[in-house]
Amino acid sequence: MSRLSTVDVVKTIAECVSTYKREFSPYEGRLSSFRSRARDLPTLIFTRGLAYSIVYVASRSSEATFRLGLEASDCSDLSKKVREHVKNMADEESGYVLYGALLTFAMKTCGMNIKTAEDPLKELVEVSLKDPLVNARALEVAEWIKRFAEAYVTK
Repeated sequence: MSRLSTVDVVKTIAECVSTYKREFSPYEGRLSSFRSRARDLPTLIFTRGLAYSIVYVASRSSEATFRLGLEASDCSDLSKKVREHVKNMADEESGYVLYGALLTFAMKTCGMNIKTAEDPLKELVEVSLKDPLVNARALEVAEWIKRFAEAYVTK
């Protein structure tokens, strides 16, 4: 996927968060957990870096979280994949999946050179450790996710 402009990335994040709100509206606990993750993770990315944050999200959900974002073709597909993945999970764990999958999808949209590898968690960590610009871009994406989550998810 080619690198999109900031405007396009912001539109994508807005569309995905709006889609999450629509798709997960019957599951307020999952949306609330997603909003909490969206509020907390930018600080973690800023203070500890993207690699640490990715591993943290994986430890609270699973490494498969990131494959969902990498394999999704658009926001609707992302939401469908996430919904199927979290159907038997607790709300808090689901919130980490919603967040991690969206962060990965948005980073892919930004042009982060990640392929759907055998081990996407390992590849994401390696890429984020090798390129400091990835951390800066991830923080920008995380801040946009945070603002849209606060706007769309009221509780």
